[in-house]
Amino acid sequence: MRLLHKNEGKIRLTNDITHNIPAYAILSHTWGNDDEEVTFKDLQDDAEQAKTKLGYRKIEFCAEQASNDGLQYCWVDTCCIDKSNNAELSEAINSMFRWYRNAERCYVYLADVEINTAQDDIGQALQGSRWFTRGWTLQELIAPSSVSFFSLNRQRLGDKNSLEQQLSSITGVPPTALRGDPLDSFSVDERMAWAMKRATKKEEDKAYCLLGIFNIFMAPIYGEGEEHAFYRLNREIRERARISADRALPEGLPILRSSSIFLQERLLIRSDLQSSLSEALSCTGQVRAVLDGLPGIGKTTLARSFAYNAQNTMAILWIPCNSEAAIKEAFEQYAKQIYGSDQTQPESMSLVSRWLSERFPGQWLVIFDGLDAPLINVQQYLFADLEESKILITTRSKDLASYIKATHVFHVDPLDEQLSQELLSLYMNAMSVPESTATAALPMGSSQETEARKCIVRELGGLPLAITIIGAALRHDSGKPSITSAAYLAWSDEAKTILLETDPEFSDYNSSVWKAFQFAFGGILQGAGIHKYTTSMAHFIASCEHASNLAEFIRVYRALKTRSAAPGYSVVGQLRFLETGIFDLAVRALASANMVTINWREDGPDDVPYIEMHFLIRKWLNNTSHDQILAYGGSKMWLLGFAMYEHLNNGRVGASKFGILLNEVSKSLNENPRMLDDGPASASEAIFPLLLDAQAQLSISISHLPVGSAQRSLLHQFSAKLESEISHSYSENLKEIEWVQVYQNWARQLAEEVEYAVGSDAAKGNYTLEDFFLNTLDSHGCVAIAFSCEAPIELYLVGKTEAIEDIESDITAQMASLLVEHLPREAFTQLSLSPSDASHTVSRTWPQRWEKDITEITRICLAEVFIKLQSSADRQRLVTQLPSSQNNAAAVPNKSLGEYLKSLTDSSDPRNAFFAVLRRTVKATTEEFLECCPAREVLMEQKDTFRDVCERAIRNGFGDRAVDAFHSEPPAADAGADTFFSMLWDLAWPARFPENLDDLIASQTFDKISDDLKDAAKQGLINVISNYLNDSSSFSKDLADEVFSDFGISNMFPNWIISGWIDPVSDEEDSEDEEPGYFHLMRESKHWTMAAMRSVFDGHKDGTEGATELQALQSTFECRKTVHNEVMRRLNRPEVDDRTGLGPFFAKMSFKECDKSLRLACLALQHIASEDLAGSLDRMVRIEDAWNFSRHNG
Repeated sequence: MRLLHKNEGKIRLTNDITHNIPAYAILSHTWGNDDEEVTFKDLQDDAEQAKTKLGYRKIEFCAEQASNDGLQYCWVDTCCIDKSNNAELSEAINSMFRWYRNAERCYVYLADVEINTAQDDIGQALQGSRWFTRGWTLQELIAPSSVSFFSLNRQRLGDKNSLEQQLSSITGVPPTALRGDPLDSFSVDERMAWAMKRATKKEEDKAYCLLGIFNIFMAPIYGEGEEHAFYRLNREIRERARISADRALPEGLPILRSSSIFLQERLLIRSDLQSSLSEALSCTGQVRAVLDGLPGIGKTTLARSFAYNAQNTMAILWIPCNSEAAIKEAFEQYAKQIYGSDQTQPESMSLVSRWLSERFPGQWLVIFDGLDAPLINVQQYLFADLEESKILITTRSKDLASYIKATHVFHVDPLDEQLSQELLSLYMNAMSVPESTATAALPMGSSQETEARKCIVRELGGLPLAITIIGAALRHDSGKPSITSAAYLAWSDEAKTILLETDPEFSDYNSSVWKAFQFAFGGILQGAGIHKYTTSMAHFIASCEHASNLAEFIRVYRALKTRSAAPGYSVVGQLRFLETGIFDLAVRALASANMVTINWREDGPDDVPYIEMHFLIRKWLNNTSHDQILAYGGSKMWLLGFAMYEHLNNGRVGASKFGILLNEVSKSLNENPRMLDDGPASASEAIFPLLLDAQAQLSISISHLPVGSAQRSLLHQFSAKLESEISHSYSENLKEIEWVQVYQNWARQLAEEVEYAVGSDAAKGNYTLEDFFLNTLDSHGCVAIAFSCEAPIELYLVGKTEAIEDIESDITAQMASLLVEHLPREAFTQLSLSPSDASHTVSRTWPQRWEKDITEITRICLAEVFIKLQSSADRQRLVTQLPSSQNNAAAVPNKSLGEYLKSLTDSSDPRNAFFAVLRRTVKATTEEFLECCPAREVLMEQKDTFRDVCERAIRNGFGDRAVDAFHSEPPAADAGADTFFSMLWDLAWPARFPENLDDLIASQTFDKISDDLKDAAKQGLINVISNYLNDSSSFSKDLADEVFSDFGISNMFPNWIISGWIDPVSDEEDSEDEEPGYFHLMRESKHWTMAAMRSVFDGHKDGTEGATELQALQSTFECRKTVHNEVMRRLNRPEVDDRTGLGPFFAKMSFKECDKSLRLACLALQHIASEDLAGSLDRMVRIEDAWNFSRHNG
C-alpha cells in the first residue's frame, strides 16, 4: 500500500508499505475526465507538473485535512495505485474495502456541492450529488467508521453519524449498516439493492466494486464484460455462503443442500412479507407457515429468497410438491446426502426427521413448495411428532392453512402499481447489477414511456411473473429488437380471445397475462435459427415433472452419446439440443427470456444445471404446445430403457434409482395413451421399462409361493447326505440328555409365560377359563416360547454337521468375495474417513446407508452357494434349460452358472428350495430320533406336573377373579376327582405337548442352523471390513450386527414358522415331477425382453432374430396368468388357513404393482397385439379381488 506523505509543503508518494502501516486518512470522491486526474505516473515523472491538473485540488485538500486531524499520511485512489501494473491493480481492487475500513478518517469530497450560507439545505444539496450514483463510493460510505462530508469549497457538511437519516434515505442503506453492523447480517438481496442505481465508468467495475461488500476476493478481468463479471461474483457469493453454512453446522456432519435454493436473478424484495416471514419462522415451538396466492404471484421467490439468506444459520430442506412421488423422492435425496451416497435409503423421511432433531434442534426448516395437488396427504409429512419443527408451505389453495392448522398465514397479493413499475424497470433496463434487488424504479425516459409502463403493469394485474417476462422481452440487451412499452401496448389483442379462455385453472387471470406470455415467448418459440433448439428445449423441460428428473434424462442422453456407435438414431436426433454446446445456448436463451430459472452448479454431476420452469408457464405451454410436449414421451421412455439396460449389463446391485423416472413416464402414458404414436421411438422400443418393472414385481409374487417337489428334487443328493448326518448328530449329542430335568425347566418357564398371557387377556373383561384353552395358550405361543427358552443346549449342536459347516464356510468366503466385487468403493471410503471417536454414530448410519446393497449381495451369495448343492446331473439339466436360441431362452455365452443366477429374479432363486429341503430333513430326522428315545414317554409322565404349574399360573393371572373362573373348585391336585380345569387340560395336552414334541425340537434345530448360516454371511462382512480397516477391534462386528439386524436380510434366513410358508404341508399337495410352469415362463419373458433390448440398444441379434417386444409382453402376460392360476388354486383349497394360505395371499397382494406396468405395456402395444391382453388382465383382477380369508372360510 502506497501512501501520500506531506512534508515541508510537498506531497510525495511513499514506497509500497506491507507492514506497520501508519495511521492515514483516505479520500472518497468522483472521478473527472481522465486527463484531469493526477495519476501514479504523473507523481513519479514530474510532481510539479502534476500540480497543474484539476484533480490535484482533491489531493491537496485530503493532505491538508489529514494534517489538521493530526495525520501525516493519506491515500487517494487516483495516484496511489500503479494501474499499469495488473498485479498491483488486482491487489488494490481486492484490498479497497479493507483500506477504507482501516483508515482513521475518510473525507468525502463533493465537487458538485456548494454551500454558501448556513441556511442552505444540506440534505437537498446531498440528494443531487453525483457521488451517490457511483459504484465505488458505496463501500467508501460503509467501510470507514469515520466519514466526513465536504463541499467544493471545503466546508464541512457533517459526518456519517449526524447525517445518518439523510444518507440512509438517499442510498437505501439501513442506518444499522452505516453504524457498522456486520454486513453478513444483511441478506445478499439487500446488499445488491444498495448498488442497484449506481454506475461505473468501466462496465466490469459494476461487479468489482461490490467485492468488499460481500467479502469476496476475485481477480479482475477487464474485457470480460459486465454479465460475466457478475456471473463470477455470484458464483463466489454462493460458494462463500456454502462454506459459511458448512462452518455453522456441527463439525463432521454432511450438509443438506438443494439445487432449488440459490441466488435468483433480478429479485424484487417485498420487504413487508420478508420481514413477517422471518419473524414467524424465528418463533419457538412448532411453526406451520403458509404462503398462499395465485400462481406467478411470487410465493416460491419469497420462500427461495428467505431460504438462501437463512441457510447459513439453519438446516433447510426444499421439497417440491408437484406430486406425492416427488415429495418422497426429495426426502430420499436428502437421506442420500445425510448418509453420503447415491443409493436409496429405507424409511427416508424417518431418517431425515431423526437427523434434524438430533443435530439441529430448533434450527431447521422444511419448505414444501407448490403444495397444490388435492390428493396429497400432507399431514404425514409435517413432522407433527417433533416439538421444534418449522414448516413453510407455498400453495395456491386458500383452504390448506386451516386443514394443517397453520400458525402463520400470509396471503401474497399482486404488487401495487409502484412496485410493479419498479419490477418492470428492473427487467427492462440493462442492469448495473444483473443478480440483485430493486427498491426504486430506474429512469423511464419520456412521459409517454412512463405512462405506457403504467398501463402495462395495470394490464398484467400486478402479477410478478408476467411483469418480469414482459420486462425481459422488452429489454434492450435481451437479443431482441428494441421495442418500447407503447409499441407493446399496440400489439394485437388476438391472444385475448384464443389463449386459455376456457381453462378453469386460470379463471382468476385476465387475458392480458396470456397476451404477455404470447408476446414474450412467441418469438423464441417460432423455431427459427438457434431458436429451433431453444423451442425444443422449452418443450422438453415442460414435459418433465421436476428439475431432478430433467437432469437425470439429460445425463442418460449424454451417457448414450459416449457410446462409440450410439443406438437410437431417431431419439438422438430429436434430442440433439441436449448436447452440451447447443444445450448451454438454448438454456441461456430461455433464462434470458425469464422462461426458466437456472442454477449453474459447477460441482454438479456432468455440469447439468438445475432448471426450473414455473407452473404457470408450464401450464401455458401445455395448452399452446401440447402435441409438441407430448412428442417427447416416447424418447424419455426409450432413454429410461437404455439406462436400465446399461445398469443390468454392468451387473450393479440396487436398481431402485430409476423408480421416480418410471413413475413419470408411466403417468404420462396413462394420461396420454397415444403419446408413443408417430414419435422417434416406436412403442415397441419404448416399453422396456414397463416390461422390466412388471417382471420384477411378478417375481416378488412368485417368491411367496411354496416350493414344489420338482424344485426340492434338485437337492435330493444333498438331502440324503444331510439326513444321514443330522440323524447321527441327534444320536450322538442327545444320548445323555436328562429329559426329566429338561421338562421340569420347561414347565417352570411355561408357568411364567401362562401367568403373563392370562393376566394380559383377562384384563379385557368377560374372559373365561375356556378362553385360555381356545385362544390364549396358542395365540401367545406359550408352549413354544417356554420350550425355546429351556431347550437343552445339546440341541444347538445337532446342526453342526459336516455338510452344514461346509456350506457355512462357502457362504463366508463367497460373501467376502462378492462384497469386494460389488459393494461400491464409496462404502469403504466412508468407513476409513470416519473419525475414531464416532464409531457409535457410524454403526448406526452406515448400515442404514448400505443395507439394501448388502441385502442384494447376500441374496446373490446364497444363490451361488445353494446351486452348488445340486447334483452334477441336475446342474447339467438346468443348463439345458438356460436360455438359448434353440429353446426360446436367452443365450448366456461365457457365463458361469453363478453369474447367470445374478441376472435371475427371486423366482429362480434356489434359496427357497434349500430351506424347504432343510425343513423337511430336520422334521424327518427329529421324528426318527423320537421313535428311538424315551423323550415322549418321559414327557407323558410329567403331564400332572405341567397341569399343576399351569393351573397355579392361570389362577395368579386371573387374580381376584380366579374363584369364579374356576367355578369355586379346588386345584386339580387337591380335588381327588376330575375338575372342570383338569378335563380341559386332558383335552389340550396331547396335541400341544407329546404330539407336538417333534415340531418343538425340530424348530430349535432348524432355527439354529438358519442362524448359523446368517452368522456365516455376517462373518464374510466382518472379514472384509476388518481387512479394509486393518482393525481387529469389535467395531467391525458391531457394524455387521447392525447390518444383519435389517428385516430384509433376516428374512432370507427364515425361522421354523416362516419356512412353513414355502414348504407345502404334505407331498400330496404338490406331487408334480416338473418345476412349475411359471418358472419357465419367467425365464422366457426375461429372454425375449433382454434379446429385444440387445437388438435395440446394442444392435446385436445374438442368434435370436425372431425376438420381438410383443413376444416379451405376451410371455410376461402368460407368466402372470399362470401365477394367477396357481395362486387361486392354492387359495381355493378347502383346507387353506392362515398358515398354508399366507404365501399365496401375499403373492396375490403383490400382483397390484405388476399389473400397473403390465397394463400400460398392453396399452402401448395394443395396435399390434393379437389378443385382448388388457381384458384378460381385468378378468383376473376381478377374481383376485373377490377372494378373502373370511369369505373363503365362511
